Amino acid sequence: MHTLFDTRFGASLVRLLLGGLVFLSLMGCEDVIQVDLNSAEPRPVIEGFITLELEERPPHYGVFVVSRTTDFFVPDSPTLVTDADITISDRYGFTSFSGSNTGSGVYRFDYNSPVDHGDTVYATVTVDGEDHAAFSVVAEPTRIDSLTYEYQEGGGIGLDEEEGYRLHVHFTDQPEYDDYLRLKVYRNGRSIGDYHLYEGKYSDGNEIDYDYFFDTFQPGDAGHVELWSMSEALYDYFLTLSEVVVTEDGSDFFDITPANPNTNWSNDALGYFGVFYVDVQHFRIPED
Repeated sequence: MHTLFDTRFGASLVRLLLGGLVFLSLMGCEDVIQVDLNSAEPRPVIEGFITLELEERPPHYGVFVVSRTTDFFVPDSPTLVTDADITISDRYGFTSFSGSNTGSGVYRFDYNSPVDHGDTVYATVTVDGEDHAAFSVVAEPTRIDSLTYEYQEGGGIGLDEEEGYRLHVHFTDQPEYDDYLRLKVYRNGRSIGDYHLYEGKYSDGNEIDYDYFFDTFQPGDAGHVELWSMSEALYDYFLTLSEVVVTEDGSDFFDITPANPNTNWSNDALGYFGVFYVDVQHFRIPED
């Protein structure tokens, strides 16, 4: 049996609550209890990834989003950092760049290294003069075998609630290897937005039919599926993130981490750094 985790997100944004002055008012009592806590210092939030597309030679693609958390009583969104210094290194050499090339705290870059599964890639991000280090072990890639779909009438409960075509993603769990995967699904150019995670620790060599998607598709819809292969440490990060994150618009990777999931960054930074093999397949639902 394999383990599946899926989370359906709502519309509000869960914010990071690091501290502040907390007021507890007891219903039916005249006294107000006041607890004084120190206001928390902003913490860096670094979300960085490099994608290695199957069958493709370098350059590969990388993105970092660097920000700072806000205090409990500050209603604004976390502050994006536009002047971070970033260095990527592996056994082939170094890639370094400074300052946001988008001017908005988002750093996009080509990654020219011929890394392979089993390699370790290191990242160092300097924010306000302090270095934050992380590393990622490149997992062995799992491939999509095929995509299929089936019509459901709707009116049921949970996954069977909506009328339309249900998507099935077929892949083979790798024998004698613990697969840790994330599935990202796009419909008409837009991410569905949920976190679809797969752990194959007990499914060695099995053919998997994954259809744990709440969204259905209609005739004429087009989209694609991305299968992200990752290490166990990164899987744990996304699993804990899925338990606390709520997005407003269906997007996910570029939302700033709103709580405290596991992190692989040093020096009290939040977020993650990961290198992923990504397999992609496209689909279109035929017109009636």
